[in-house]
Amino acid sequence: MKLNTKTKYSCVGFASSAAALGLVAMAMICPGVDGAFAADETTESNNLTVGFDVRAPQENVELFTGNLNVSFTVNPYIEISQNPQDVAITAAGPTSDGLTQTGSTPFAVRTNSSTGFDVYVTADNNLLSPTDASNPAAINPIAASNTALTAFGKNTWGYSVTDSGTNATTYRTITDKTKAYAKSGFSSTATNLQLNFGTKVDDTLPSDTYSTTVKVSAVLSGAEVANLVSAEPSAQSDDFATEDEGYVEDDYSYDYGYNEYGY
Repeated sequence: MKLNTKTKYSCVGFASSAAALGLVAMAMICPGVDGAFAADETTESNNLTVGFDVRAPQENVELFTGNLNVSFTVNPYIEISQNPQDVAITAAGPTSDGLTQTGSTPFAVRTNSSTGFDVYVTADNNLLSPTDASNPAAINPIAASNTALTAFGKNTWGYSVTDSGTNATTYRTITDKTKAYAKSGFSSTATNLQLNFGTKVDDTLPSDTYSTTVKVSAVLSGAEVANLVSAEPSAQSDDFATEDEGYVEDDYSYDYGYNEYGY
């Protein structure tokens, strides 16, 4: 009896073991919904691309265009580019018929104006006045413009504006307020000019130095010049003209030294 009982228990244990193994296999094949019975915890993932393709319609496409105007404004300017140089002339030993003397100084005008420029010459004092206050004499302006040096009256003076290196053939009176020189059209380079002076004195003029200050004004052609040709033209501190003014000025001192003894 003991032998049979022991054998029976062994079979039941084996059967129970087989059943347990079967349950485990079922759990592996059919895991529960909540995963409590899942035997493999491995997870897998992958990427999913989501794209939106936006395209223009193939037909009835409308294009919108507009015009844009681009402009660049270049304001006119004018300058006297060389510093003024004083003119000093000495007349030694004038005669009763009169002695003529000349002198000159260079200057240059540059402008980007398409119309060109004009040059005016004025003086605060039209006379060449003596340095000695006790001397009552003076050298007067010539009577009229376009006067040759040989036709000057005694003890008179005049001026002329010419191209650089060109001697004056006739002279202007400083009392003439019209333009002394004109150049039309545009030039990319400066115009080199020359301010000339001529004087004729005789032996009746006391020995002294006679002088005045002349003002040279470069003006855009067509610019307002009323304030330039007055008795006392207004000075301009800057070499470059503003758009409203359209001119520049420079001062030149003209000295005529008369030594009756020739030294």
